[in-house]
Amino acid sequence: MNGLRPTQKYLRSDGWMFVMLLAGYCGIGGCRWKSCEETEATSQKQTQKEESHSLTAAQAHQVLARVGDKNITLGDFNELLEQMDRFTRLRYEDMTSRKRLLTEQIHIELLAQEAKAKGYDRDPMVQQEIRSILRDAMLQEGRKETLSPEAIPEEEVKAYFQQHQRDFREPERRRISAIVLRQEEEANRVLSKVLKVDIPSAWGKLVRTYSIKRENVQRVPLDLSGDLGFVDPPEETRPSSSEVPPAVRAAIFEVDQVGHVLTRVVHGEDGRFYILLLNQKTPPRQRSYEETSRLIRVRLAQEKIRARDTQTIEKLKQKYPVRLDEAALSRVSVELPKP
Repeated sequence: MNGLRPTQKYLRSDGWMFVMLLAGYCGIGGCRWKSCEETEATSQKQTQKEESHSLTAAQAHQVLARVGDKNITLGDFNELLEQMDRFTRLRYEDMTSRKRLLTEQIHIELLAQEAKAKGYDRDPMVQQEIRSILRDAMLQEGRKETLSPEAIPEEEVKAYFQQHQRDFREPERRRISAIVLRQEEEANRVLSKVLKVDIPSAWGKLVRTYSIKRENVQRVPLDLSGDLGFVDPPEETRPSSSEVPPAVRAAIFEVDQVGHVLTRVVHGEDGRFYILLLNQKTPPRQRSYEETSRLIRVRLAQEKIRARDTQTIEKLKQKYPVRLDEAALSRVSVELPKP
């Protein structure tokens, strides 16, 4: 087939739904709709599951719709509702909404049957998505035995807190205000004026007069004009969303007192020149166990999940030997997009 294959086009527009409906049709990833030739063993398992959903066996096998050679039963429909969260389920209390949901499932089945008839199920992209669904199902199965954050023993949480004190230390932070200029000569001239006036009372007017960075300047108090927000010390390595140039961040820690201006111009990595005012600072503090216990529980639970996933993969490597050809991998050519 020349050009963009139908499957590729469909995956780009609504790939997840396409793969799910195709997986459901092919019996992969927890297929809900059963064929009319369902085996007796499968029927017994389904009966047990349906009864747990408050339906009798007869009710669960009642056919709501037939699409080609597939039946959509009351049990299937009830299971679909059971998998929703309770707030979503409330949307289907009335007959009109339930009919709309059933119609959606019929459309999915129609598309799935036609997709399989056209051979889309053999498309490499679809196969890869199906493998991803199967991967997630396998990992989820293994994770059932891992502890939830709430179930992690208190002693383990406290031990983690004691061993990772540094992770819960908050450094001193400083709030910067700045007059930003394009030229160094102009910046030095403005700095000489700044050092001669009363700060911070005159700061806001100076920012509004000289700074090229005036976004929303009329909407903030004068004493916060030119605000660049809080920054960590330059040696701090924890992730930060601050866009303040590193040179500016380091320079503000040269200022001793709040309300004072740095006596030199700072050349930022962005090519601009900064006159800096220390607007506020918060002292360093160590977060308490009470403040961090919930975070630690979540972190430990995530670590246990990752460990379980790794264990699953290692066991499967023993069952299905893996051979890697690094020489062939090194010959793969990746075309970079043109600038």
